[in-house]
Amino acid sequence: MKRTVLAISLSMLFAAFICGCGTSATSKVTEVTEVTNVAETTEAQTSTENQSADQPITAREALDESMAEGLATSQKSEVDWQDYVDSDEVFNMDQYAEALGYTVIKADKSHSWYIFDTVQYHYCIIAHGPTLNIMFDSYDVAYAINVVDSSDNPDSAKICTQSYVVSTSEQWIEESSSLLRFIATSGPSEEEIHNFSGVKTIPMGCTKWSEKFVTDERGVTIDNHGSSELYWKKNW
Repeated sequence: MKRTVLAISLSMLFAAFICGCGTSATSKVTEVTEVTNVAETTEAQTSTENQSADQPITAREALDESMAEGLATSQKSEVDWQDYVDSDEVFNMDQYAEALGYTVIKADKSHSWYIFDTVQYHYCIIAHGPTLNIMFDSYDVAYAINVVDSSDNPDSAKICTQSYVVSTSEQWIEESSSLLRFIATSGPSEEEIHNFSGVKTIPMGCTKWSEKFVTDERGVTIDNHGSSELYWKKNW
């Protein structure tokens, strides 16, 4: 009988010991799991932050940084068209546009394309003698602004685009150069171009397209879609 009681007591003691150890082990496992989960969460957050920090910037963000770190507006404002008149008294508009930061593309012997991008707009300006055709996209629409010399302005100067030299007025050169500088420094909307005070004598007409212009891999406007309407016209 004593042996039976002793055996039962030892069994109960052993069972109690096992239960106690089980509770302790479970508690420790729970603690380790919680610590591991906290560590994993912290690591995941750190990884996410690192990914955000290492995330490659978009083309527009890169363009924005490039503009901010590029040629300062004050420097562009100091670019003077008279510095690009050669010994034959011919104004080289292509060289002037390049000094303002435009990408100049030679279309043929007489036409030049001046390409300029801002965060909001893509400009493609076709220069041909005393004529500028300023095309640019604005969200889901496009604008084409035609800038020509006035017949009232006397031909008193010469201008060259590519190898094409023509006679024009000094007013045209002064005002159109001022307009090119305004675009390169301000990235204006069509309304801001309409209100630009640097154009005083040369006529401008703006056509609005219902869709964006189509450009090629160089950013040159090659086609247009949608309907068009005369948006505004200014004659001096």
